[in-house]
Amino acid sequence: MSLLNRLWAYPTGRLGLALVALVLAFGLLGPWLSPYDPVVITVPDRFAVPSWQHPLGTDQIGRDLATRLAYGTRLALVLAVIVLALALASGVTLGILAAFAPRRPAQAILVGFDMLAAFPSVILALAIFAALGPGLDRLTLIIAATMMPHFGRVARAQALGFRGSPFIEAERALGASAPRILVLHVLPNMLGALIVLASLDLPVVITIEAGLSFLGLGVPPPQPSLGNLLNDGYSTIGRTLWPVAGAAGILALATLGFTLFGEALRDALDRRSAP
Repeated sequence: MSLLNRLWAYPTGRLGLALVALVLAFGLLGPWLSPYDPVVITVPDRFAVPSWQHPLGTDQIGRDLATRLAYGTRLALVLAVIVLALALASGVTLGILAAFAPRRPAQAILVGFDMLAAFPSVILALAIFAALGPGLDRLTLIIAATMMPHFGRVARAQALGFRGSPFIEAERALGASAPRILVLHVLPNMLGALIVLASLDLPVVITIEAGLSFLGLGVPPPQPSLGNLLNDGYSTIGRTLWPVAGAAGILALATLGFTLFGEALRDALDRRSAP
């Protein structure tokens, strides 16, 4: 049975796939289908009620909320993928080195993980933005840095489990170099667990970005993001609920969908688990 069929056999997997597909479709296709510019101000249309022309109405300066929500969703998804790619690449590399390196370099890597994990993302963002100023590139690096120790420790634990395995010893006996063993044998055997971990962490990244943007530490306005929509909606919640409801709804769907998908993927990869 293929992985997709095993994944589809779980009710949570089907629900997770449906929610993930819904969020992806809205984020990727919504901006392309919308006729509105997400940052153009149209003051006469401010606080318009939901209609066929504006499905979610407009905000306090006349911008179409459905369009801004679609662009904000796409930005959150793209940012999450980039952050996870950076965190995975750096964390896995350092985690494998910590497992196979001599004692002192391995300890230095683990201390670096502890130092990064000790800083909450908000405090780290405040420090970096105070020194360098806000920016989307800095936001990406900040979130990736806070996620990297998580992947690094999992990769190290996986690599330590493989270090004394018979197939590793056989490769060494045949004269295989350390880089060949790591790239061709150790890394492929840990990819499954890391992919599951990344799918479970994707909504975490989206939530962190939304929280930092809500506090004014993330995506700078007027560029739409889920956090900016929540911030705008909170300041005008007495006039309209749609900015808060839309952004909170996307966050809820993304969190639930990717969490259910990740859990079903974990069970599907584990041959001992059967639906």
